[in-house]
Amino acid sequence: MKTQTDPYYKKFFKVKKSNAKLLSKGELELAVEADVLPEDADLLPGGWILKAAFNQIPAQPIEVFRVTWSVPQIPADLTGQQIFLFMGINNRDILMQCMLKWGRFPGNGEYRWMVSCCHETGGNDTKCTPLQVVNPGAIITAEIIVGRVGNLFYYEMKFLNIPNTYLKSIPVPFLPTCCMVLESYSVASRGGYPSAGTVMEVTNLRTAGGPVHPNWQPRDLISNYGQHAKMIGPDEVLFDYGPQQILA
Repeated sequence: MKTQTDPYYKKFFKVKKSNAKLLSKGELELAVEADVLPEDADLLPGGWILKAAFNQIPAQPIEVFRVTWSVPQIPADLTGQQIFLFMGINNRDILMQCMLKWGRFPGNGEYRWMVSCCHETGGNDTKCTPLQVVNPGAIITAEIIVGRVGNLFYYEMKFLNIPNTYLKSIPVPFLPTCCMVLESYSVASRGGYPSAGTVMEVTNLRTAGGPVHPNWQPRDLISNYGQHAKMIGPDEVLFDYGPQQILA
């Protein structure tokens, strides 16, 4: 969910007991260069873990972007982790997204899968719809419809058939990248992810000229548990959380 100046920048947290401290850039660079971890600490990578993306042609901008996937099962290990599976459109500073989140529900603190739509327009300027609980195994479909006002664009986001998820952005400059992403924080073991991989399928992607089927580029950004992104069809990406999985 969080956006950095470079959305692919890896955040690393030093975890000691129940407290988490963000390592400074200097501390991180020294640890990486020396290949030495701080004593009595774990380094848990967090941020964008896996993605599949393509860049649009500015003269033929996307008008509809729709993705369908299944809500994963509950992770075996519950350690305060947050997991996001989202589809979105972005540049280096702005992200429009429809996200599925694993974490604690604000109302009662229980671990749940939840959906929300957000637009992040740089800095701390973020607006999201209220989190809506969804159940493991449910099939969800997220959609972004793109409109235009002069040289600016606005984005209408929602989950189909899930109330209170509609969100319309303010007008912003052209956003070139369509993406599907696995993002996570504080995942302390392979069991902190669902046991089975997640397939995200693009079910509608079109410009004013009609449907398009671009060359999606999968990328592994962090693979500490063997996570891997793989295209298993022209419009389907598998986010594999690590070895010894069964695809649901």
